[in-house]
Amino acid sequence: MKKFLRMDIDKNTDIVRTDGTCHRFKFNYSKMRNMTIGQLIRSPTFRSEGYQWVIHFYPKGFLTEGEGVYSSLFLKLLNDREDVNVSFSLSILERDGTQRIGPQRKQFEHIFTKSESDWGHLRFIRRTDLEKNYLTYGFFVVVCSINMGDSLPHECYCGARLDIGKLFKTGDMTDVKFKVDGEVFAAHRLILGARSSVFKSQLFGSVSDARMEFIEINDMSSHVFKALLHFIYTCSLPDDIDTDMIQHLIVAAKRYDQKINNPSNNQNKALPFLFAFLARRIRRENH
Repeated sequence: MKKFLRMDIDKNTDIVRTDGTCHRFKFNYSKMRNMTIGQLIRSPTFRSEGYQWVIHFYPKGFLTEGEGVYSSLFLKLLNDREDVNVSFSLSILERDGTQRIGPQRKQFEHIFTKSESDWGHLRFIRRTDLEKNYLTYGFFVVVCSINMGDSLPHECYCGARLDIGKLFKTGDMTDVKFKVDGEVFAAHRLILGARSSVFKSQLFGSVSDARMEFIEINDMSSHVFKALLHFIYTCSLPDDIDTDMIQHLIVAAKRYDQKINNPSNNQNKALPFLFAFLARRIRRENH
């Protein structure tokens, strides 16, 4: 994987308006055309919901794998005193100044922590689409809306996640076992079935796996499967995970249709999380 440069450029961004939870920033795109992959534009620091934030815009994308086709957009928390659970949206205004539902507007929910202080989308918008449809005299406007009031209370969310995580660590009340690469893992049918449609079919469907003492997993190492279980139970990754393991975990998440938020949604919610985590890990390694 190629290394990339990072550059903080503040002078090409202006605050258009900020009013508590909704913030608009005008970016001078004409000054970004010669920037390379991995270089970023920072918005001015702004305050919302009692915290300090900044927008990071990568005109030619954050990762070299994107080959500069997409622009990346992230919200970064500057405070590091506590974890913060936030619902927020990032969007790019139409030329007439309106916001429309579409690929240029994305909604997120994330717990900002010391190790995961930024969140957004690696492929927020195609550069050709941005240049063709959203520029006005070389400028475009990013809107960031932050809302903590409508989110699930942080204490409740974290408490439930910690309780489920304890089941993974202690092995209490397990009712199914998997044999992977010669190693046996005990787990809970209800948790796995709720988090993965593939596990749901295996454990509660009519297939023979539902009645087997051990369910054998082939073509996967025990280390990757253990990391997958950790992710399923905790919505987080082990502290010692490396970039190679994350890439193997992305493959496993695709295989088991692993979801983060809404099990009834057919979209795989784990993949954006894992790709973003991989991007942050690569960024730290190249910092």
